[in-house]
Amino acid sequence: MTNLAQQLQAACDVFELRIDLDHVVRMGTGDNLRAIARIRDLGAENGMLIFTDFEPIRAHVDRLVDAGYGFSVLSEPSRDDPDDLDACLDMFRDWGWSGPADRRPDWLSAPIVEGPSEATPDAE
Repeated sequence: MTNLAQQLQAACDVFELRIDLDHVVRMGTGDNLRAIARIRDLGAENGMLIFTDFEPIRAHVDRLVDAGYGFSVLSEPSRDDPDDLDACLDMFRDWGWSGPADRRPDWLSAPIVEGPSEATPDAE
């Protein structure tokens, strides 16, 4: 399993999302596209496909969208890169929920908490 697949799996476990690793999409043209993962219920009706290279999908973008997929091309992190759950949360929120409304997770619409603000003490 690649580092990216491991990080996506870990994030999906934490945020209780369904993920299919090493997902193959049959394009109907005889071509098959192999995604690192498909994350269901995010982005588009059939989920978000994750790739690490745009070239293999370049000629199929319109067909992917027509088939109800969203997609994203992400860099493969090094083994030394720590899992960044905050970055994954932001990414998942950006993609948006496409699953059943009654299964929409609370964290998706929870307000984003910024770091503590710098308050100046009141002068007396």
